Amino acid sequence: MTNPGETQMGAGARSAADAALFEGFTAAERDAIGRAAANVVAGPGEVVVREGEVSDRLYLLLCGRVRVSKAAADGEFVIGEVGPGELLGEVAAFDRQPRSATAVALERTELAVFPIDSLRGSADLRAAYDALVCVSLGGATSRLRRSTDAVVEALRRELEHSRDRIAMGVFMVDMLTVISVYALSLRTMAALNHPVYGARVVSVVALFAIALAAVLTMWRSGFPFATYGLRLDGWRRHSVDAVLWTAPFLALLTLLKWVGIQVLPQLRDEAVFNPARPFMRDGAVRMDLFLLAFLAYVVLCPVQELVTRGSCQTSLYRFLSGSEQKRQWVSIIVTNLFFATAHSHLSFRFVTMVFVPGLLWGWIYGRQGTLVGATVSHVLLGSWLLFVLGTGGLV
Repeated sequence: MTNPGETQMGAGARSAADAALFEGFTAAERDAIGRAAANVVAGPGEVVVREGEVSDRLYLLLCGRVRVSKAAADGEFVIGEVGPGELLGEVAAFDRQPRSATAVALERTELAVFPIDSLRGSADLRAAYDALVCVSLGGATSRLRRSTDAVVEALRRELEHSRDRIAMGVFMVDMLTVISVYALSLRTMAALNHPVYGARVVSVVALFAIALAAVLTMWRSGFPFATYGLRLDGWRRHSVDAVLWTAPFLALLTLLKWVGIQVLPQLRDEAVFNPARPFMRDGAVRMDLFLLAFLAYVVLCPVQELVTRGSCQTSLYRFLSGSEQKRQWVSIIVTNLFFATAHSHLSFRFVTMVFVPGLLWGWIYGRQGTLVGATVSHVLLGSWLLFVLGTGGLV
């Protein structure tokens, strides 16, 4: 470091000698400390000590702050900050080994500088040298204790994270296996085209079987059910939040259907709101089918959310590493891709209707951490599509 504003030895006497760090020393020792000190002023962004350099200088911060960091493969690792009354660079000053970290001033910073080699060889300032050895040893001991605590805490968090990832990895494998069997069952029944046990019947039965398997796997995982979004605290707030986020999409879907009616010839005779369309039999509306389908849909929505968001999205999110945003969106997109692919045997339109709204429901779940909001949005959006706009017969 260049030293703009550095004074001669002794000019920093009052500042250095009056530091709280030296309160326990005699007047003679404090006088020697003051005479041994020189002042240095570092501007914001200026390097005070640089990693790898060899120097006998020990610094005492009088005012300001410096950030201490260490070079890493992916940039730098910030160790912490040093403030007024704290020492800086004491280890390298005494053992004359390359400095292990870089310190950069965060603001205008004034430091008292002690040239350790000069003090060691000076009979007049030997008391200052001995005092600095004493406070440096105490400071190093305190930092070592804090570092040890920090390392133990970091190892504890890493161990917990590793356990989480292992448990969630096992959970994810179990669920993907079950859901893969579900997808194969749907495709097989669609190929057989059985008049009774068709793909939709198998789909409902398989969905409940998967939900049961999911709950059992959650129980075996050792994590509380709340981890998977199975909690009701704040359900009113989450429900209102889901309604507010879903309402614009209801308006958008209505607008899209209106535009489709205006543009597409095959929809010219279609009404924007046509809930009875999928339930027309022999020119009459089967209200019993309408109500049965509506109730079945409302019952199936929370089951679907349990399987998709509660089990798959949760386990994938907790298994991934990286930033919060990255983990959130990768888990949302991959989960929806997987479930959309599982329904690819039905139609491309159906796949689109599974994937696109699923992004909204996955986001709501990630935002709230509970299945309540995602389920409310699922019921609203699906009911609007199928039982208000009447798009069921168009899919």
